Amino acid sequence: MPPIDYPSVFSSLPMPATLVDGEGTVVDINEACVRSMHRQGHDTTRESCLGRRIWETVSDGDPLSSREVVLGFLSGQSLPPLHHRSTGADGDTSTLHEISVTALPQGGAIIVREEITEREAQAERLQETSRFLQAYASVGRMVLESLDLEEILDAMPRELVQAGVFRSLMIAVVDEQRSFVEVQRSFVREVDEHGRIIPGSAIRPNGNMNGRRFLLTEDNPTPTVARTGEIVLERGEEPRRATTNDESMAHVGTRIRVSIFFPVKAGDHVIAVLATAAA
Repeated sequence: MPPIDYPSVFSSLPMPATLVDGEGTVVDINEACVRSMHRQGHDTTRESCLGRRIWETVSDGDPLSSREVVLGFLSGQSLPPLHHRSTGADGDTSTLHEISVTALPQGGAIIVREEITEREAQAERLQETSRFLQAYASVGRMVLESLDLEEILDAMPRELVQAGVFRSLMIAVVDEQRSFVEVQRSFVREVDEHGRIIPGSAIRPNGNMNGRRFLLTEDNPTPTVARTGEIVLERGEEPRRATTNDESMAHVGTRIRVSIFFPVKAGDHVIAVLATAAA
């Protein structure tokens, strides 16, 4: 078998790659690497990196900015894939890279950065979907097993919030004459500046919604679901604030909010509407 032509392999890689010698000096970088650094706001050229130690060419916070880490894997230490999250030149775009190192027989190594932002997002979505389904399965069992409306109304939020997916939750009950639907329980959770639920944050009642009534004839998702028995999904942007309970905070951008309104039925009749929102 002919020897592997490492320079050709290196130059043909579609992802950012750096070739270093046994002392961590940059021997070469490919065009994908230059483009990646430009997207992160670095005015870098191939020539400006050559001959420098690799820990001098990367940004602070990058795993390869540690001289000890680089010299460690160059000396033969096993190294699991490293991860680095960087912010784009626009200051808002976040990119996650997985850094892998391949030691070369003649010394040195090829260091490859593979963007895994979408892979990470897909994994998070799968986890959220699993928690979502488990929570609704628990709610379904609860509704079937209990005849106490107050018990159901109090237990539903606990089950759904434990799933860790929802930023807010509302339960509205249809009156016996089917003329209006009234919000009986409404809760929100604290979120960070990116609109993500703060782990371990407690739910709190949303005083602006509790007791609010909607006529079934109104053009609003809650009475629409109560009237038609069909699920309604709303997706759109809303102002992004540091927390949901501080309306005085200045806007720091927008976030996507997805709200889903579910009918709760007894036979063919809708008796309540359950609404959840996730960022």
